[in-house]
Amino acid sequence: MKNTDSTSEAEILHRKAEELTKNKSSVANTGKSKIIGIVYGVIVVLFMANLGAIVEFFINPEIVYFDKEHLIVGSISGIVSLYLFGFVFRYVNRVQVFNIRIKKANEALMESEEKHRVLLNGSSYGILAAEIETHRFLFSNPAICKLFGYTDEEFQRLTIANLVPEGSLDSVMSEFASQTEGKKPVSFAQACLKNDGTIFSADISGAPIMLNEKKCIVGFFLDVTARRQMKEALKESEAVYHNLVERIPDGVYKTTHDGKFVDANPAMIKMLGYDSKEELIGIDLMKQLFSEPTNNESRQMMEIHEEKGVCHIQKKDGSEIWVEYSGWYNMNANGEILFHQGITRDITERLRAEEEIKIINEQLFQANAEKDKFYSIIAHDLRNPFQSLLGITRLMVEDLPTLTSDQTHKMALSMRTVATKLFNLLENLLEWSMMQRGIISFSPKSFVLMNGITPIIELFRIRTDEKMIRIGYDIPEDLRVFADVQMFTSLMSNLVFNAVKFTPKGGSISIEAKPISDCWVEISINDTGIGMNKNIIDSLFLLDGQTTRKGTEGEPSTGLGLIICKDYIKKHGGKIWVESEEGKGSTFYFTLPTKIEK
Repeated sequence: MKNTDSTSEAEILHRKAEELTKNKSSVANTGKSKIIGIVYGVIVVLFMANLGAIVEFFINPEIVYFDKEHLIVGSISGIVSLYLFGFVFRYVNRVQVFNIRIKKANEALMESEEKHRVLLNGSSYGILAAEIETHRFLFSNPAICKLFGYTDEEFQRLTIANLVPEGSLDSVMSEFASQTEGKKPVSFAQACLKNDGTIFSADISGAPIMLNEKKCIVGFFLDVTARRQMKEALKESEAVYHNLVERIPDGVYKTTHDGKFVDANPAMIKMLGYDSKEELIGIDLMKQLFSEPTNNESRQMMEIHEEKGVCHIQKKDGSEIWVEYSGWYNMNANGEILFHQGITRDITERLRAEEEIKIINEQLFQANAEKDKFYSIIAHDLRNPFQSLLGITRLMVEDLPTLTSDQTHKMALSMRTVATKLFNLLENLLEWSMMQRGIISFSPKSFVLMNGITPIIELFRIRTDEKMIRIGYDIPEDLRVFADVQMFTSLMSNLVFNAVKFTPKGGSISIEAKPISDCWVEISINDTGIGMNKNIIDSLFLLDGQTTRKGTEGEPSTGLGLIICKDYIKKHGGKIWVESEEGKGSTFYFTLPTKIEK
């Protein structure tokens, strides 16, 4: 654009010079017209001098003013003079018209010169005209004076060599020479020297011109120092950005709308496990990058204009990683998509760490709940039995001499009951504590299931007889399980004890077992007891749940038995659950392996 403006101003100077030349020719022609006018005037005078004699001759032909020859000659002369008179009159009229045109041309010339002066002096470009032969300046406008720091008079004493740094003159003159020979404008960038010695960058456009019949070249100067500094700053900024993108640990990419890589930084290439950018550019994103092409979450980056989120992608070796991404579309002025661009970060390790932290937090929460439960048991469940035991022993100490043998026997039975409860509670506490600390031994082995259940049924025979509860079982005789015998005995004892505790007199308990696969056995304990509502079921296996209900005959409960059962079954890789309806009884299910899983 600047070169075009410079050329236009050069063309204006050309036109000005041509107009000045034409005006000089017009003035010369005006002088010639005046000489011709004088000659024609003389002819008119001669004609008028003979006009009287000619008229008199036609009035009085008898009078001989001229002889015959003179008359013929005079007549011819008169005719010629008449013709010349008409010609002169017509030419004089033309001269007058021409003078009027000259006057208007002069006025137009003065107006044009004023416009040119305003144009040159008001131009934002610095304009200099220099003689090609001497390199001296013949014209300078105010803008060039301000740009270089010289006055117009000072420019008249300078040459081109004064305006360029040392050693630059030859290249500048070479540019001007090639332009002059080619008869067409030239434009180039050049370092220029100011009056105060500072150097600035300028864009120079030049064109040949004739001034005062001398071959000159006019130059249009524009200070581009600030623009060049901005360009250098932009170049430096781009270098910093490129260096940042190349070194950033996050993946930076550019893709086409149809799912082809256009560019990617080293981190992106490494993240996806490819050897080079060229190899990555050749893949199809939708087929090779996303492991689940039909998953909308995986395709969001390619389907909307801007998106942030998390998705899993597939590496070159087929392994999957989780990435956090921020992507957007770049569009042209018409809203057409040019390409997709974005940043990705591999968060696989972060998610794994977050999951570990979550597990640790859950473990800490459970540990706190276990601690609170432990303190609750010590403060409440141990305190009450000891109070009963202390009360019985106090009665025996104070009233023993007066007690009958039956009364003494009843007290002894009560002491045994309390001591048994305390022992069971302490046994549960010890087992639970050892399990939580991970110091309890775990030695699973294969054994016949019925052989492990029969002793437990006999253990509760007295209590079931007291409550008249029938115990039945449906277990294949050859069915085997692979379990730790001590843990199995403990969990079966807790489940059967609960069934007896919450089943009223005259009820029944059924123990069943069946294989559910080649590797697992399902065992169930069903009772016709009081059952449970949904709230109790939901908190049944939670350490902080309030499930310490008393049995049908006031039997106490610590709430630890089912927690221990759950931990033991989990240790074997199985699971436990319950089905119950209030007032209709409960059925507890759990699974155990039949052999070692490979």
